[in-house]
Amino acid sequence: HTLSHIRTMSPTTQRSHIAPHLRCKVRFVKKANINGRLTRKLKWYGGVVSGVANGGRRIKIHYDDGTSEVAEFPDKDIVIDEEG
Repeated sequence: HTLSHIRTMSPTTQRSHIAPHLRCKVRFVKKANINGRLTRKLKWYGGVVSGVANGGRRIKIHYDDGTSEVAEFPDKDIVIDEEG
């Protein structure tokens, strides 16, 4: 339900609501060679938005495992969950 609601929002609206301390999930594609066949597996990782720049166009995500990255926002693979 939340995901479908977010996807109907315009990028400008999403950027205006992004702020530090919001929980997020980021989807990654993991590729593996199983029995000679290349397979793709989707995996979600949790984290917190730790910084926002360029009017919400770039966000820094601090993942629960201690790693971090800067990402373009909005992105189809980043879902904002709730306040952290």
